[in-house]
Amino acid sequence: MTEVAYFKNIAEQHLDIAHDTPITEGSEEKRCSFFRLGKSQELSAAIFNKAHFPCLVYADVRIRYNADNNTQAARRRKFHTLYVFSAVDQSISNEIDKQEAAYDAALEVAEEIISFMNEDQLNNGFCAAGFRFKPDMVVLDMEDLPASNLYGWRIQIESMSQKDFIKNPAKWIEP
Repeated sequence: MTEVAYFKNIAEQHLDIAHDTPITEGSEEKRCSFFRLGKSQELSAAIFNKAHFPCLVYADVRIRYNADNNTQAARRRKFHTLYVFSAVDQSISNEIDKQEAAYDAALEVAEEIISFMNEDQLNNGFCAAGFRFKPDMVVLDMEDLPASNLYGWRIQIESMSQKDFIKNPAKWIEP
């Protein structure tokens, strides 16, 4: 399972996000609450045009390599950027209270995602996507799209591959 598939699976299993489930019981129309974007500028348009809330967005990944502390073998480290957004509750009259409630709702979902991944790591020794995860490898930052009345959190998750990177002699011409 790829990392993107792993996060999509989380979005499908979480009852609040409920990606790809019927909007109402018996409905043919499905919730669209998971997005994978190649560019951050696509974020606002995709969410504004299609999303159900709360939603989870897989935005991008960066990769770095470093030595494992125990073996000094090279390991791949990935830095995943996700967003959780919630729409404001229009029944709340005060604008600041609306924003705060949306941030709180999105934070609750973000923390559920982190706890899901932590439990996965504790039960299996790794996350289903094949990477090691620890809650101290997560950073949350407030994020907003005020023109769309969306407020939430950018989640940055660092993961480390389970395997060492070792040169494959079959891929090289020996001098």
